[in-house]
This record gives sequence, structure tokens and C-alpha cells, in this order.
Amino acid sequence: QTLACPLRLRVFAAKRRSFQIPSPSLADIFAGWIQAAVFFLLFVLNQFSRLLPRMADSDSDSSTATVVASERPEPTAEQVAKSEELKQKANAQFQEGHLNEAIELYTEAIDNNHKNHILYANRAFCHVKLENYGSAIIDATEAITLDPTYIKGYYRRGTAYLALHKLKQAKADFREAVKIEPGNKEARTKLNDCDKAIKKDKFEQAIGMDHTPPSQVDPDTIQVEASYSGPRLEEGQVTAKFMEDLLEHYKNEKKLHIKFAWQILYQVREILKKEETV
Repeated sequence: QTLACPLRLRVFAAKRRSFQIPSPSLADIFAGWIQAAVFFLLFVLNQFSRLLPRMADSDSDSSTATVVASERPEPTAEQVAKSEELKQKANAQFQEGHLNEAIELYTEAIDNNHKNHILYANRAFCHVKLENYGSAIIDATEAITLDPTYIKGYYRRGTAYLALHKLKQAKADFREAVKIEPGNKEARTKLNDCDKAIKKDKFEQAIGMDHTPPSQVDPDTIQVEASYSGPRLEEGQVTAKFMEDLLEHYKNEKKLHIKFAWQILYQVREILKKEETV
């Protein structure tokens, strides 16, 4: 999907032609920042427009996708073998930090054997690493549906809920994980973290404090896959060359890596915070 319509691209390209000067003025630099912010906002709207409906389904009735999957025919022996082969390749990609490639391989493996709960849990783990929490919840829910005793399904979903500050849902998943494996230290630690966060929320509400969930996104912790070939910020700064590369990137219907998108958003926020309000 492209994040900007052809008209916007033509208008932006026309503006860029006037920007090709050896020493850009402060106004031109600020315009570049604003253009980058617009691209990012379009990216965010695109992502949330796809994730929110599925997130709502996962909160109210997460069985919709399961019903569709259950109606599919049983995989053949050849498909099961092919799925296992793809899973091994996906695991290798994951170990090397190639998360998007791992997701693609896990998806192919699921297409061959949709009854394997481990595939959904592994793909959910990739989504958690990429901070695609809505997709992680969907996959983890499918894993739990296929095998209600599989602890990693609850742990993955609980982790995603916790990142979204959905504390009650996260606590329920970690509590179930502890029931399955009482000796699992990681699950018990996460359960305790949920209890502390819930108590903190209740205390702040009791004394009338405005609750602002802590930021869950730190761009410096987001990995850039080796396969990513798009534009990159130069020492964390937006430059004219970056904007040119970004425009060409979007023309090819590709996405800016989320690490750089978040960096741009934070930098734009710092600029706007220094400006007088209207």
C-alpha cells in the first residue's frame, strides 16, 4: 500500500524541485521536517486503520479467525513436512535477527499446516519484537485456541497486552501461564509486574492524579533488519538527500522503517514544543 496519493506526490515533487539549492534556508529545512512528519502521520494512520478493527475483534470475540481456520481441510503429510521445513528456515532467520523474513516464512509454514500452534506463537514473538502488538495478539490467540495448554501462547499475548497497557488482560494471561507452569520464573515475574502496575493505577486514581501511560517506544531499541534497503537518517537528522530517497521509496510503494519514523516524530515533537501555541 502506498502512504500518499499520487496528487500529494506530484505536489510534493514540485516543492522538492524548488528545494534543490546548495545551502538550504531555515524555512526550507523546517518545511522538510514538516513533510517528513506528514509522511509519518500517513504511515501511522495506515497501520492503525488495519490493526484497530482486528484489535477490537481480539478483545470482544477472538474466535472469528479461529472459525475460519477450523473450516480449512486437514493438511496432508506432504504439507506437514513442507511446513516443518519452512519453520526451521524461519527459526534460522529469527536467530539472525531477520524478523520480517521470519514472519514471511512462518506465514508460508502456516499456509501448509494451519493446525500447528507453535507456528502462530513463533510468528507472534516476531510481531512482539517488531512492536506489532495487534498482530501479536491475534497470532497468540490462535495458538491458544489450537492448544489451550501451550504456555508460550499466553506469554506472548500477555506481553503484547502489557506493552499496550491493557493490564487486566495481561494479568489474566500471565496468571494462566503460571497455572500451566507454576515454576516458570519469567511468567511469575510478569504477573507480579502486572499487579504492581494495576496497584499504581488505582493509587493514582485515588489521589486524583492524571494518569499518562509511559511511552512504550524507544527508537534506539528497534532493530533495523539487514534486508532493509530504504532511506536512513544521517546521524539521526533529516537531510535533503533523505527526503529525496524517501520520496523515491514511497513511489515504489515501500515503507520507511519504523525506527526512523519514530525518530522523526520525536524530533518534530521537540521542535513544536518550542513553538508558541495558537
